[in-house]
Amino acid sequence: MASAAAGEVHQSVEAGITNFTKAHGDFKSGTAGFASATALSDILVGWESRFSAVRDKCKGLDDELKKAGSEFDSHEHGTKKSFDKQGK
Repeated sequence: MASAAAGEVHQSVEAGITNFTKAHGDFKSGTAGFASATALSDILVGWESRFSAVRDKCKGLDDELKKAGSEFDSHEHGTKKSFDKQGK
């Protein structure tokens, strides 16, 4: 369950980054000569960096949680087998 949630957040943030980038397009062409264009560019780069960090963290969590779940399941089967042997 946790892995699925992390995967969903990863995909959602990925889509958000794409939409964010498209929404701002090539704003520099329409803001040439304005002093605020440089500040806006810096802000956009900062937000893109933050969004990318969240996306990457969620992808890493998704992978790690899947691995942990698989290992847990494997241990559970091993434990069940050992108890089954003792019960016979």
